[in-house]
Amino acid sequence: MKRVFLFFFIAVFSATGFAQHCPFDGSTMLVVKLTDSKGDPVTSMRDSLFLAEVDNPKPDSCSFAKGILILPFKNLQEGLLNKYEGARKNWAVRLSAGSEFMNPGHFAVVLNQAEHNCMITDKDDYRYIQRKFIIEIKQDNVVRPLAEVPSENFYSLCTNAGLWTRIKSMEIIIK
Repeated sequence: MKRVFLFFFIAVFSATGFAQHCPFDGSTMLVVKLTDSKGDPVTSMRDSLFLAEVDNPKPDSCSFAKGILILPFKNLQEGLLNKYEGARKNWAVRLSAGSEFMNPGHFAVVLNQAEHNCMITDKDDYRYIQRKFIIEIKQDNVVRPLAEVPSENFYSLCTNAGLWTRIKSMEIIIK
C-alpha cells in the first residue's frame, strides 16, 4: 500500500510540473499607440494596421502557425479582453486595470507561443526560432511598412513576467 501511495504521490506531482502555471502562459502582446501628425491619439482606425512577419526562410516548417503571419491590430477591448472567456477574461480585466495601454489610441496584437516563435519539430521536442515582424498599414488599397518591431517590444502576458502595467507601447504616427 505504501508503494501505491508513493507511486500516486510522485505521479501527481510530476504531472503538475509540466502544467500551465498561469492563464496567459506562452502569450505575448505588442501594443501600439497611434497618433496623428499633431500628436493627438487616433481612437478609431479607418485604415488597416497589421503586424507582418518578415525574413522567415522556412515559414511552412513552423508548427501550429504555418506560413508568413499577417495579424491585424485590434482595440484592446476586442483584441485582449474579449479574446478570452470566463475566468481568463476576468483575469485580463483585472490585470489590465490601470495600464497605460488601456487609454484611447492604443491597439494590440496578442500572439500565442507558436505565433511569437517559429516552433520547428525536432524529434520529440521543438526548436524555437524567434520571428521578426514589421508594422504595415493599408491605405487606399496600398500596403506600406511603418516600422520594424524590436523583439523587446513584445511583452509576455504571463503573470510570472510581472505586472501588466510594465507593458509599454510603440508610438506610431499615422499621416
